[in-house]
Amino acid sequence: MEQWIILSLLASLCFGISSIAFKLSLKNINPFFGVFLLGIGGFIAAIASFIIKKPEISLQPKSIFFGIFGGVLWLTAMIAVTYALANNAKIGKMAPIYNTNTLITVILSILLLKEIPDVNGAIRILVGALFIVAGSVIVSF
Repeated sequence: MEQWIILSLLASLCFGISSIAFKLSLKNINPFFGVFLLGIGGFIAAIASFIIKKPEISLQPKSIFFGIFGGVLWLTAMIAVTYALANNAKIGKMAPIYNTNTLITVILSILLLKEIPDVNGAIRILVGALFIVAGSVIVSF
């Protein structure tokens, strides 16, 4: 199995478990402190990955911008999730809805990153993504 598939499955597992852990963390604390704890956890994971991989550091302004921009967007999404969970939302119903980000990612990767080389491939991936999203929405309602 290719490494990117294994890493994708690991990411899926981690995202799934982290959603439950995050909801449990919000039980007896201010929800926005929960976001702060989430940030600390992310920082610890980032430091650990640097220690393990010892990457060569080469920073360029464009990379810095998109890295920070992506982090701000991700944490904004988590703040939205936090607010919903703090108001008794069910994570099992929320997760399929907010994971419709799959469709957004696929569309943007095709349009902006040109990751699909031909029209047939793009259509196949878009149709597959739509099925994933449709299934997710059906599960949530």
